[in-house]
Amino acid sequence: MDNGEALDLIFFNANGISSDGQDFIDMINDYKMIVNKIFGSQYPTYKELVEGRFNTGDLNGNVKNKDNQDQSWLSYNYEGFPLISSLAKLTMLQNDIRQTEADVLTTLMGKELEIETGVNESNYITLLKTEKGVYYQDETFDGSVILGRKGGAQNPNRVELTLDGRNLDADEYDLIPGGVKLNVRTGTPGDHEIKGELIFLNDSEESKIPVEQTFAVINKPNSAVISADKMNVVYRGVENPITISIPGIADSKINASATGLKRVRGSKYSLFPGSGREVNISVSGTLPDGNRVSSVSTFRIKDIPKPSGYFRGQSGSFTIPKSSFERGTVEARLEDFDFDLPLRTKSFRFRAPGQPSIVINGNQLDNRAISAISRIKNGQTVIISDIEVEIPTNPNYKLKQTSPISITVN
Repeated sequence: MDNGEALDLIFFNANGISSDGQDFIDMINDYKMIVNKIFGSQYPTYKELVEGRFNTGDLNGNVKNKDNQDQSWLSYNYEGFPLISSLAKLTMLQNDIRQTEADVLTTLMGKELEIETGVNESNYITLLKTEKGVYYQDETFDGSVILGRKGGAQNPNRVELTLDGRNLDADEYDLIPGGVKLNVRTGTPGDHEIKGELIFLNDSEESKIPVEQTFAVINKPNSAVISADKMNVVYRGVENPITISIPGIADSKINASATGLKRVRGSKYSLFPGSGREVNISVSGTLPDGNRVSSVSTFRIKDIPKPSGYFRGQSGSFTIPKSSFERGTVEARLEDFDFDLPLRTKSFRFRAPGQPSIVINGNQLDNRAISAISRIKNGQTVIISDIEVEIPTNPNYKLKQTSPISITVN
């Protein structure tokens, strides 16, 4: 919601306003022209109101910005804004359309509006009736704008309603003129169904109005989604955490498959790659309208990087006293690696100047190595190489050769 790039790509291009952006402006102007032609011609008072609601700038489509410079109306209102800001403006535009429709309907019914004070004294309001609780991009919106009584309607005498098959308690709704106002938790993501009857008492006889409505619940976003292009990478030899979700579809209704992939819980998965250089993750799910969506994402498989040898917490080439050798351990670490992956030293080779090399099991110098150190002079260098290490949780994985350690004695 804090990124407006997707809308910018629709409305604008390198030359300024895109063809889609111009179509958007033209639709607003066409709507304004039609309303003024049909409605404003009979009720001239409303022309100025309609012009104000759907103003798209001067004859050139420009408005004055904060620097008193000409700027296109579309750019001034939408370019570079966060998506949540643009959605709010589009919602205001929808509200202006609904209010204009209300003005037309109310006026044609002979109920004059008090335009000067902005007070609507009509007993009618417009209601939006939709066939389902959520719509998706490029779908046909089949909602209906209908009139409803704002006052004077009868309260239901009682209701019998269920939410997802559960009977609603009395404290979960309020009886209001012409209907019922719900006060329930939205629940888990997915489709929720309200069924039952509104019951009115007329001349001692009950009239039952059936209720059958659905609404959809999706996960509330709590962070921005940021991804680096061409950086879809998983590592062989470790369990890679993966998050898989489809907006508008409950996690339980999503199917994901790949070699080495398993669900941990909800939208959390772990991937343990096998052989090869790539792995494809296939994801599918069913939308509330019954349509099925699917996609495939490809991840590159990389090997765990080369470990670095460490002795007493130091790597590469360094200098320590003779007395420090006895208390030191030979280790291997994965530097600048994204996973906290401990390694276990199985063996290593010890070389002292003028003496045969020694292969030592474990991670500490044995008596042979300590004896060899006692015979070398200060300033001479010993080498610890061929450090063989393993991953305790995956001992069958073959790590790259660990870099050696060069230690000068002082």
